Amino acid sequence: EELCMIAVRSDPEAIKHIAKDRLTESVLLTAVQTSPDVITHIENPSEKICIEVVSRIPGLLKEIKHQTPLVCQAAVDKAPLAICFVNDQTDDICLSSVQRDPSVIKHINKPTPELICFAIQKDPTLMNEIDTKNLNLQLCLSCAYLNPESIDHINDINLRFDCTIEFTQMITIVQ
Repeated sequence: EELCMIAVRSDPEAIKHIAKDRLTESVLLTAVQTSPDVITHIENPSEKICIEVVSRIPGLLKEIKHQTPLVCQAAVDKAPLAICFVNDQTDDICLSSVQRDPSVIKHINKPTPELICFAIQKDPTLMNEIDTKNLNLQLCLSCAYLNPESIDHINDINLRFDCTIEFTQMITIVQ
C-alpha cells in the first residue's frame, strides 16, 4: 500500500495503472484529496470519497453516478448551484440550497410553493425567474404578502394584473 500511496501522491492519475485489489480506501482518498477530478477513474467510489470530492469541487457531483443524500448535501453546502447536478432533488436538499442562495430556485426541477415563497421573500426579483407553469394567483398573492415588490416581477401580464387587483383589495380590507 505504501508504494501505491507514494505513486498517487506524486501523480493522482496513477490510480488508472494500479491493480484494483490494491486500490484501498486510503489510496483512493489520497488521490482525490490531491486531484478531485480523478473521481472519474474510480469505479464505485465510497460515500466518504464522494463527499471528499464534492467538498473540494462541488461541480464534480455530475460525475458521481450513485449520489446519496449526504453527498448531495455536501455539494450544495459548498456551492448551492450544485443543485443543478443533483439527480434526486429532495425537499430538504432544495431547501438547503435555496436558503444559501435564493437564486438557485430557477434550477430546481419541481419547486414547491413554499420553496418559491421562501426565495421570493428573500429576493422579489426572482419572481421573473420562476417558470410560469409553477405560478398561480394564490402563490403570487402569498409571495406578495411576504414581499409586495414581487408583484412587479411577475412575467405573465394577466397574472400580474389579477394579483395587483387581489392584493390591493386584500390590503384595503386589512386597513
